[in-house]
Parts: sequence; C-alpha cells; structure tokens
Amino acid sequence: MIGKCNINPIQTVNHYIMNKFLFYCKDFDESHATIADEDFRHCIKVLRYSLGSDIQCTDAKGNLFVGKISEINKKDLKVLIEERQFAPEREKQLHIAIAPTKNMSRIETMIEKCVEIGVDEISFIKTKNSERKVIKLERVEKIALSAMKQSFGTRLPIFNEMVSLTTFLDHASANESKFLLHYRPDASHLHGSEWQKSNLVLVGPEGDFTDEEIAQSEAAGFTMKILGTSKLRTETAGIVACTIFNINNS
Repeated sequence: MIGKCNINPIQTVNHYIMNKFLFYCKDFDESHATIADEDFRHCIKVLRYSLGSDIQCTDAKGNLFVGKISEINKKDLKVLIEERQFAPEREKQLHIAIAPTKNMSRIETMIEKCVEIGVDEISFIKTKNSERKVIKLERVEKIALSAMKQSFGTRLPIFNEMVSLTTFLDHASANESKFLLHYRPDASHLHGSEWQKSNLVLVGPEGDFTDEEIAQSEAAGFTMKILGTSKLRTETAGIVACTIFNINNS
C-alpha cells in the first residue's frame, strides 16, 4: 500500500455534504465497487443504508468512489460509481521507524494519530532496550484503516514487520533525510530540518537507544535531532515528529 494523502471531501464532491461516512472497498471495476466484511455490516446493520442510498468508499490506495448502493447481498453490497477521484502520493514522504512500547495500547494510539495527521510508512524495530518483541500487523492495519476512514483519507500507510535495528539500518540508505530523535545539547530541533522527498525519523524505546546504537545510526547517515527540552514518551515523540513534518510540508 502507499502512504496516506488527504482529500477535502466537501470541496471535491458535493455528495459528501450529505454523507458523513467513508467506507473501505476491497474490489472495484469501471462501474462498481464492492463493500464487504465489517464495513458492510456497519453500513447495513448499524447505519441502515438501503438501495439507492448515497455512499462513498475508498480502496485505501488513493481511489475515492462516490455513488449509490445498487445491490445488497448477504455478505456485501455493490456501489454504482457515479464519480471517481484519485489522490496521488504526497510530494514529500514521511517514514517513522519506532521501537514499540511494552503497553501496546500506547503505540496503537500513536499509529491512529499519525494516520490522521499524515504518515506514509511505519516500521517497527527491536533495540537492546526494547520490551516488546512482537507486533501483529493485522491489528495495526485494522486500527490504521479505521483512522484513515475517520479522517477521510484515501491512502493507508505501509506497515513493515519488526526487525532488529541493525537490519533496519542496513536498508535505510534509500531515504534522503534520516533523523534520529535523542536528546543531546548540541543537537538541533527537528522543526528546523531540511525535508527532502523521502524522510525517515527514528524513534527509540522507552529505555532509549544505547551509545552503541546511536553510533551505528550516525554511521548509517542519521543526524541527531531533538523535540525540545522535555523527555517525551516513545509514542508522544512519534506523534510530535509526525506533526512537525506535516506543519512544515502541508
């Protein structure tokens, strides 16, 4: 999947003014889109949509479909597409690599908020001080999809399986700008960074990076950055970094 890019619904499609919900569709062709699973149940059982109802959906890859419900089956429904929009990738991309917290609900909150604010890729890393060694991507993507629909986005970020920091650094060279968040008196604030087409921000675990890991990261081309004088929690640092990037590149 490709990183999230927002469309302002009211400005682009008049149907949105009457419709407050965005649904996910897995399949579509030139004339119809199919909504199934949880989105189908929410649409029909909870919201009581019926044949002819105005509806909007996205494939989470940049396509936005607006139309009317033309068919309701036992496990899915069909949307007759009346209008189609496409959101291209963002000109500047943000990739956040983070060591997940022991309390998974905290990292899930970060994922939710970063998707709402705007992030294109999230990787999970294992460091020496990491307390969480496993990430269930299926749950992560489900949370992200819900946040994307809530914020009327049409692109879901890429989510990568957890790997060791060493392995991750070996493949980090593709990013033009690489920043490591760690407090050091001589480090400059992330807010003043020069953002390129592809940007990677590395966020450490609750116990922080070790000196060896910091040296490894710097050898891999990462520049030390701070988010202020306060010591932020891991998930807070991720959200703040995401916010700073989007303020500077909106």
